[in-house]
Amino acid sequence: MSPATVQAEAQNGACGDPRRADGPAALEAIVALRALVWRSERDVIDAAKLSPDASLFRDAGDARALHWTIEADGSVVAAARLCLQTDAGDLPGGERFGRLLAGLPTPVALLSRLVVHPAMRRRGLAQALTEVRMEAARSWGARSIVVEASPRRIAPLLALGFVELGLSAAEPFDLAAFTLMALRL
Repeated sequence: MSPATVQAEAQNGACGDPRRADGPAALEAIVALRALVWRSERDVIDAAKLSPDASLFRDAGDARALHWTIEADGSVVAAARLCLQTDAGDLPGGERFGRLLAGLPTPVALLSRLVVHPAMRRRGLAQALTEVRMEAARSWGARSIVVEASPRRIAPLLALGFVELGLSAAEPFDLAAFTLMALRL
């Protein structure tokens, strides 16, 4: 989506509803949005430490995850993924959570990789993607949901009933502390 198109969409608020995204083309669009968003998150991520290729923006969890997107004018402007595991230690990034996952009922769902185009923020897109993934986790039999939250996502997640479990181990590019949060279903 061109900057002019994003600006026009941001002004008129025209966005679709969250929908499941499948296939290589959808994942490429999601990865491109992740790269754009994470490189612009100067208060959260040190962009100079991000890989110049797409290796950071795509991981092995993408292949076994379910993805949702929101589009505006045919382009992905928000995206998020959901992973469901019978063993919490098998969650993507689970090695950073360590003891924080102890005692959570399984199967456990991980809400992750939430990104919203900077020009499309403050429109409820993150909330819509969070709610659709929570409902999917419930319908697939998850007994708990976890999310690694940036500082600005903590309050909305607390409002949905999540509790803070503690700080997750930092990535080398993190400028802000991420909090692991959980919701027992």
